[in-house]
Amino acid sequence: MRDVPPSVDTLHRTLQRQIRPRRTHAGVLRRRLTATHKSHCANMARKAEVRALTTAVEGTNTVALAAPAPIPPPPSPPCPPRRRIADTVVRAMRSSPPVFVLASPALPPSSPNLRPLVHVAGERFTTTAARPAVEAETTSMTAHFPKTDGV
Repeated sequence: MRDVPPSVDTLHRTLQRQIRPRRTHAGVLRRRLTATHKSHCANMARKAEVRALTTAVEGTNTVALAAPAPIPPPPSPPCPPRRRIADTVVRAMRSSPPVFVLASPALPPSSPNLRPLVHVAGERFTTTAARPAVEAETTSMTAHFPKTDGV
């Protein structure tokens, strides 16, 4: 028995002691057998419990497999078509009260605290009536564009 692993050898010796008990260790052996019996009973009870659980689970699985498939819910109604942004703006304009912006042709009253408007080149902005050269300049800039009738 020397070529057998020690764990199997130890188990073999333990079994031999249980089969042929020595007189001097009768109490120890009795306690060991009682403990082994108790653990064996606990193991067997655990196995029986596991078996009962597996049969219960298998029973529910077979019932679940035998049951008809659940009916899917009806499809939801189609979503309303998305409105275009223009439709939304028109609807908002129709539903809201009109807003009037009063624009006066006269220049606002000048204040000494405000600086006059200045062009990028550094010259002041003025009306075209005061400076006819600006109007002539704009017409010369647009002279190369084709003229349209009635526009």
